[in-house]
Parts: sequence; structure tokens; C-alpha cells
Amino acid sequence: MNNSTSWNAVLKTELCGAETKRQCCRRALVFGLLYGAQRLENGDVVLAVPKCAEELARKLIHEQFTREAENVGSKREKILLRFNSRAARIMLEKQGEFSEYIKCAECTAEMLRGIFISVGSMNSPEKECYLQIMPADAHACYGAKEIAEKVGISFSVGERRGKSYLYVKRRDVIESFLGLLGANNSYFDFLNAGIGKQTLADANRAANCITRNISKTVNAAKNQLELIKSVQEADRLSILPPELAETARLRLEYPDSSLASLAAHHNPPVSKSGLYHRLEKITEILTEDRKKRNGF
Repeated sequence: MNNSTSWNAVLKTELCGAETKRQCCRRALVFGLLYGAQRLENGDVVLAVPKCAEELARKLIHEQFTREAENVGSKREKILLRFNSRAARIMLEKQGEFSEYIKCAECTAEMLRGIFISVGSMNSPEKECYLQIMPADAHACYGAKEIAEKVGISFSVGERRGKSYLYVKRRDVIESFLGLLGANNSYFDFLNAGIGKQTLADANRAANCITRNISKTVNAAKNQLELIKSVQEADRLSILPPELAETARLRLEYPDSSLASLAAHHNPPVSKSGLYHRLEKITEILTEDRKKRNGF
């Protein structure tokens, strides 16, 4: 996808190129496309479709209604096609009563494909997951919601400037919707984008975890050093066994050394895990000694 082409345009172009063989499915498809149409006072129907759908819409209008559509301009990046058909007007009136246009298992998907091409939109998968359908009125909006529910796709209903619309933000639901409509390329692009985002999120979590662990280690070393210094000033390091006293002395001598480096300074050298346990034991003994001296 190049920078000048939106994800939404690429998706709709793919949907417009899909083949629909059965006559009943083609009728369901045109029923869906009419979700982006309005009836004029003189009985004409004006259908608004994205430019990529103009050829498909013209073909279906001729096939289903035996009419030639006239291009009467554009509005909001959509082509306006005008024609006069009683059958199309009846379809417009039945957008909430669609069952007679579903004759086989594929008809529902074709109907939703037409609805999305006509009045749907979707964010790029690189951004926040968001897909919406905005029919002409509430009657059509709830009709589209019911159509989707028949195939297990659940949309939420919102309202914007007094107009109802459908939307979904869940990635799994959008994946199912794209798969149902047969947008295979867009479906896999969406999946890959999701994997990429998850990988990045996992990497960020891992980095944050590492940062927290480093901070925790640094704070622990700082506290150990301060404790050893304070006990040394009180001339109490002699309470430590010889091997722990050596570790305490080296900790004071090399305050900025890592555990691995500090372990190597011992004679004989000790392991990192052995040194870690020595420092824990030193902290335990010296802390307990300080409490006793302070009367706790």
C-alpha cells in the first residue's frame, strides 16, 4: 500500500473485485449497496458509492433493475448514480426487513459486503482497531445490525449528530468480518499488523521488566553499601564470619562493581550466585545487629 492510498480504499477495491456467481447472492449484494442510496421526491433513486465501486454498481443496477445509471456528480469522495426503478425503491423500504433477499448461506455475507462497500469504513490496522457502518437512518442501521448478528458478528450502536451508526473495536470481531466478506488480502494484512503490534508490545513489556529489575538491583546494592558503611563506622564488622567479612570489605573497596566483577575479586573467586547469597546474609546479620543496638 502506498502512502497516497488509504487502507479503507484498498479494502473496498478488493471487495469490489470479488466475484459473486449466484443470482440470489447478486441480488443480496445490490440490496446491501442500496444502504448508501436515497429516494428523491420524483421517485428516482440516487446511489452513492466509492469510485472503486462505480463499475460494480452500474453492472448490478443494469442486471437487477434493467436500468442505466446516470452519473450526476460526486459528494464526499463518492460517485452519485441516479436511476429510476420501482424494485429499487421497494428494496429501500425493506432495509429493516431483509429476509426475503437471503436465499442461501452466502447471501448474508454478500449483503454485508454491499453494505460495507456503500456505507462502511475502517481504520488502518496500524492504528486503533475501528470499523463502522453508517446507514441513512435508524431503520436501516438496526436492519444492518440484525443482518450481521445472523452470522455471529456483533456490532455496537452509537449516535453522532442525531444519526445512528454501527461500530466495532474488537480485533477478533473485525478479523471475522473481513474473513466473512472474502477480503483475503486485507484479512492477512490485518492479522500481520496485529502480530507486529503484539510483538512490539511484548518487547516493550520485556524492556520495562528489565528496567525495573536493573533499578531493583541498583537500589539493593546501594542499600547494602550504606548498611555496611554504617556498621563499619560503628566498628561492628567483626561480628561477621571471615568469608562474609571479606565480601563486606570488597563491597566497600569496589562500590561500583557488578556482582560478576566483585565475585572475581575474592580469593579464591566465588560464583555470582554464591556472592548474591553472601550479600543477603551480610544484610540479614548487620540489620539484626543494628536493631539490637538501637533497642528494637
